[in-house]
Amino acid sequence: MKKYILILTAVVLAVMSCSTDNIENGPSSLDIEIVPAWDITRGITSASQTVKLTVNLNVQTIHWQVSSDSEWCKVDSDLIHTGSDEVELVVESNDSFDKRNAVLTVTAGRYTRKVEIDQAGNVFVMSDVYKILGSNEALSYDVEVRTTSEWTIEAPDWIEAEKVGTPTVDEFGQTTTVMHVSIDANPGEQSRYGAVQLIPTEGYNGEFTVFQFGSEVNMTDDGKIAVAAEGNVSFEVTAPFGIIEKVEVPYWVQCTETPAEDGLNSVFEFWIGKNLSDTKAGRECVVEFTVKDSGRSIALPAITQDFVPAGGIVTGPGFKMFAEAWNAGEDISYWTTENEGGVLVNVLSDINMSEVETWTPIGTAARPFDGVFRGNGWLVKAWKGDASLFGHVGAGATVQDIIVDEDCSITFSGSVTSESWFGVIAGVSYGVIENCENRAAVAVENLDASAETSFGGIVGLCDNGTVRNCKNKASFTVAESVVSNASLNTGGIAGKSHGESSSIVSCSNDGSMNVYARISEVSSALRIGGIAGEAAGVVSGCSTGEKMLIVSTDASRTVYCGGVAGYSTAAVSDCVNAQPVSTTLYRSGDAVYNEYTGGVVGYQASGSIKSCTNRGSMISSSNQQYLYMGGIAGDFAEGEAENNVNVAKLDLQGDATSAVKGVRYASVGGLYGRFGAVQSDSDKNSSNSGPITVLNVETAADNSTTLNLGGVAGYIDSESPLSSLTNTGAVTADLVANFTAFAIGGIAGSTECGISDSKNSGTLMINNGILLKNTSSRICFGGIAGRNVAGDLNTYSGCVNDGEVGISTKSNDFNILPAFTGGILGYTEMPVAVKGCENNGYVNSSGANNKYDGLFSAAGGIVGAIVETVAEVADCIVSVDIRNYAYNRNIDMDPFKMCHCGGIVGCAVGESQSNIVKISNCSNSGALENKRSTAAGIVGFAKYAAVSDCRFTGSVVGSGPHFAAGIAGCLSDASVTDCIVKSPDIYSHSSLGFNSINHFPAAGIVGYLYGKSSVSRCKAFATLIQNVGSTANEQMHVGMGLIAGISTAGSTISDCGVGGTLNTGSAGKVQNVIMTVTSDNFGNCIVGDGNVTPSGCYYWNGQE
Repeated sequence: MKKYILILTAVVLAVMSCSTDNIENGPSSLDIEIVPAWDITRGITSASQTVKLTVNLNVQTIHWQVSSDSEWCKVDSDLIHTGSDEVELVVESNDSFDKRNAVLTVTAGRYTRKVEIDQAGNVFVMSDVYKILGSNEALSYDVEVRTTSEWTIEAPDWIEAEKVGTPTVDEFGQTTTVMHVSIDANPGEQSRYGAVQLIPTEGYNGEFTVFQFGSEVNMTDDGKIAVAAEGNVSFEVTAPFGIIEKVEVPYWVQCTETPAEDGLNSVFEFWIGKNLSDTKAGRECVVEFTVKDSGRSIALPAITQDFVPAGGIVTGPGFKMFAEAWNAGEDISYWTTENEGGVLVNVLSDINMSEVETWTPIGTAARPFDGVFRGNGWLVKAWKGDASLFGHVGAGATVQDIIVDEDCSITFSGSVTSESWFGVIAGVSYGVIENCENRAAVAVENLDASAETSFGGIVGLCDNGTVRNCKNKASFTVAESVVSNASLNTGGIAGKSHGESSSIVSCSNDGSMNVYARISEVSSALRIGGIAGEAAGVVSGCSTGEKMLIVSTDASRTVYCGGVAGYSTAAVSDCVNAQPVSTTLYRSGDAVYNEYTGGVVGYQASGSIKSCTNRGSMISSSNQQYLYMGGIAGDFAEGEAENNVNVAKLDLQGDATSAVKGVRYASVGGLYGRFGAVQSDSDKNSSNSGPITVLNVETAADNSTTLNLGGVAGYIDSESPLSSLTNTGAVTADLVANFTAFAIGGIAGSTECGISDSKNSGTLMINNGILLKNTSSRICFGGIAGRNVAGDLNTYSGCVNDGEVGISTKSNDFNILPAFTGGILGYTEMPVAVKGCENNGYVNSSGANNKYDGLFSAAGGIVGAIVETVAEVADCIVSVDIRNYAYNRNIDMDPFKMCHCGGIVGCAVGESQSNIVKISNCSNSGALENKRSTAAGIVGFAKYAAVSDCRFTGSVVGSGPHFAAGIAGCLSDASVTDCIVKSPDIYSHSSLGFNSINHFPAAGIVGYLYGKSSVSRCKAFATLIQNVGSTANEQMHVGMGLIAGISTAGSTISDCGVGGTLNTGSAGKVQNVIMTVTSDNFGNCIVGDGNVTPSGCYYWNGQE
């Protein structure tokens, strides 16, 4: 019934009960006073309304609540009040003729006050209570009146009202009477307002109220309110107070409500402005009042307004008319304003596109838009588009200040048979697009392409044009249903920029990107960028937000993905990527072969990357053939780099569920996956602080995985040496299964050029969690570079490593690893010079107890292994411990079947006797912890080498070093000159017992002096300890010598000084002192056997 009847505002007086007798269980000191805010003489009427009560307490710290026992009188019973406060009651309309009551309970702890609220019933129920008429409109109208009371009529003189027909009485005794109301047209200028009074014998009057316009409001002959095209017209409508629930007006009509001076009515003021039309048409509307408690609508006379030519765009239909006129070459002066040098089109208000079903992009290839289009910051709204706003923007044209609002959505789909470009603002632009913004979600789906296609949040193709200060703030999705046998480009701002004159400047993308497209043609590629999919022109000052960029596909032979640009051949500068990048590429045959992923650029083919920063984390969970991933660029092939920074994490993860469980070849770097470019002269601040993690990367049985991991670059093949690089990010890899090679470096995993004045302080670590089966595999660690792989002579100079470098083995059951670990350089077979470098980072090559004889490994404080090449290591300093735990019991003199540990170089093998390794002016003060390896303060094994002017003040300790010495563990066809050793502890271990003692020497200078080797002008003051597995006797000093432990005929020792003690013991602890060296017996302590006769040697007490 509520939907069909109208409640009268005249009501019966409400009764309010506030007796003090209702105070229960409370002291007389607590006073609760309840005061209604409504007119107590009129009471609460039968209409729905919100009213208030004031509750006054004499104690303002008391907490209290209110509850109601009736559904029609609602109160927030959960709200806790403190002290005196107001209570809001929501009262529903009373549709009956009977009054009703509700009881409110105010509760303050144990104290309560009950209040009875009465609401009047209806006296009259009327079919209508209010009418609005035009000035030239007459009314002849019947109103049904239902009541239980007798009543009479009073009306103003301009309204005639009378009862007509015979009243009817229903079973409840309610009488229904028809009241006929007649009103003539209003002859006066002023509007008039009055009410027919229905006066009952008992209770409040009912009213039928009429508002009628005067001639001051222009009316058309057919009764419409006529508003001039120029607008600025206002008029008022009066209605009974509280009867109107809402007013519905179109956007171009303004309405305000204010109380009338008498307090019994409301005045609604309407204002209408100028009608600027871009469709060559006037406008018309109907304003409706919704009457409270009835759902009925009362309409004003229709409002009609002529138009003024807009001289711009104001509506969706007008926008479409302009587009069609432009493309057809028709007159467009209706939408343009004067502009020197060409066409100027202005947007003059928000453009509502809801009435535009099919959009025609502005400009074609034959007739591109060549003027100036100013959006002026107005919104394009309610557009469900399937094409660009502009098809072709010509050279010299400008499109600016357009905002596509978030209530729009853009979907590109269909069949593409020729090169095509799609962008929210423009498909193709040869001109300038600036200050434009897209907030509408973009979806590319159900698309089948046989030609190159580009999609952009702003422009599809920027061809020698400019995109400036533009923003994309919405999501961008390329669905799996997109299939192409040609390349596909997707960018948050531009799908593709073409031509060296193109530029994308100061643009930003804050929307997520999800690309699942499938590319079937092997020569084609998928290119994705947060700003541009492919960039052939400048990209400068651009940024991305923190929403994800996700690429997932099982069919695209090559994928280029970058936080800023997927593929670039131009200058990229001053860009910041904060967008996390995630790629998941599944290889089926060669369907996914190459991946290039960068925090800024996926693949930089040429050009430059300068002053760019990546803050977005990166993860590749793929099993493709080749991966290049870097915080700045996946592959920087050519060009120039300067002052780039990465602060985000890089993750490389395998897929443990697939047959091929990870990438076959990967180069991953904090800045660059692969770096083939050069540095600018100003590149002094490039750095990485983001950690790199490798997890679950397994391979098939062919052991074909090679990983290059670098704090700055995974692989460097620059034609010029690099310098001034910094890494503080940790590099961690979990060794899961077979592999070919790991190369891990604080600056570079593998490099073909030298590195100078660079520093690493990040930890470099492999977690060994498998029983290694493929002993031909190789792991190369370097605090600066893991592998030196090419070049005539690469130089590493002025570099510092402060980070721990090495292998962490989880169980003693695992095999030792073929690892080459160096504080600066891990491994080289190519000519190299390492000069003026310093290592302060713990070198920890931790193998295991599982015996594996004949396996080559080496750890060094500066270089792990130099293999059959010319090299120089000079002026280097090591101040930390070197640990090489490897259970290799091989004791023949093949260096490539032994394990080695050296304070400066682990293993140094020159190319020949004429092309040697030189180690000079180096010092080591750290301890060497070893197991079953050559171990020495300077070099573990040296062949075709010369060691000079070096110094060792640390110790050789552990659970079983073999060939332990202060300078060289084994010296084969090599020399040591002018070196000094002052060591508190040089320990060698013989697990095979006394009979093999001569195989496990402990020596101050050289453990095993082999071949035509020499030691001259050296001094050693040391405590030598040998564990021989038997009781001590007079022969125990065999194998211990302060210059050489054991030797072969043909070697020489000359002009050396010795001092210290010879001992037996275990694990570096003295148990028995065999001999204390003095000036009387020093001749017996120079060499541990009789194969060499020293000359010119002397006692030295360790004082310099």
